[in-house]
Amino acid sequence: MTEFQDRAVAALRAAFGLGSDALTVFRRSMEIDYAKWHDGVGYDLDALRRVPAADHGALYPLLTPPGDWRDVEALAALRTPRADDALREAARSSTSNEVRVAVIRTASHLVDDALRIDVLRAAIETATLSDGLIGALDHVADFHPPPLIDALLRALRARESELAYHFAETLARAFGADTSHAEANLRPVFLRFSTPDLSARERALRELGERLGIPLATND
Repeated sequence: MTEFQDRAVAALRAAFGLGSDALTVFRRSMEIDYAKWHDGVGYDLDALRRVPAADHGALYPLLTPPGDWRDVEALAALRTPRADDALREAARSSTSNEVRVAVIRTASHLVDDALRIDVLRAAIETATLSDGLIGALDHVADFHPPPLIDALLRALRARESELAYHFAETLARAFGADTSHAEANLRPVFLRFSTPDLSARERALRELGERLGIPLATND
């Protein structure tokens, strides 16, 4: 069935009240209030999985292109070729770091390492705390080929001081530090990056390298 036919069937079913109960429940779960947003509550994926194929045509316009991580999560749960195509396209071309990072975290089987690196590097360079940065850095802590280590080092030198702590912690985790147990020792070093003084950041980077036992090159 073509996409046009999908939508036509969905529209007819809706017009005659033939949409499934599961579709109704799922649509209601898409109504996100402040409490759901604040607590990170997603859509009702159990209801989504019960939506019959005949009603899938009504789902795609609601979820594509994905606008946030909830849409990405729902498309990944659908596991249909059309949903997978939408996720691949979002990973390549979405203007939202949150969406791109959500795709590589939720549907990693749909992206190769080159695209994964591109998404994470862009997040390190441009994302904010409200646009997927923390999710990206969590991923980088486990997946950190040289281009991403280089991006972290550039970010530590050039990005906003209020973000520097997170970059420093991620760099430490990438080099094997268990930051949950080394908090007392490493946190003071991480905090030294939270300054607009670039020379102070270079000194903090040198100290972090010494603490981790690795030669971190600096600009001095």
